[in-house]
Formats: sequence, C-alpha cells, structure tokens
Amino acid sequence: MPNGNVLALVWEQKTKEEALELGRDPEKLGNVLWSEKIVEIKPNGMSGGTV
Repeated sequence: MPNGNVLALVWEQKTKEEALELGRDPEKLGNVLWSEKIVEIKPNGMSGGTV
C-alpha cells in the first residue's frame, strides 16, 4: 500500500455459539466455523508488524 502497510487475507475461527449468533443454520454447522477476514499490517522492523 502507498503508506507501506500490507493487506493480508487471513482465516478467523468462530465458535459454534458465535456462528449461531451470526445467523448460521445449526443443521449445517460443525463445532467451529472458519471465515475469511482482511487485516492491515503496519511493518515493525524486519520481522514484525502491528495489526
């Protein structure tokens, strides 16, 4: 990105309870739900970053 930050597509684990609160069908749901999320990372040095 122009400001030097990086966008990353990551997986986020939701519990069954969280998924149900978000409106998921309980008949089609296992113990966890994996969803995608985009995060912006500001690099800190050569091997770190702030999300």
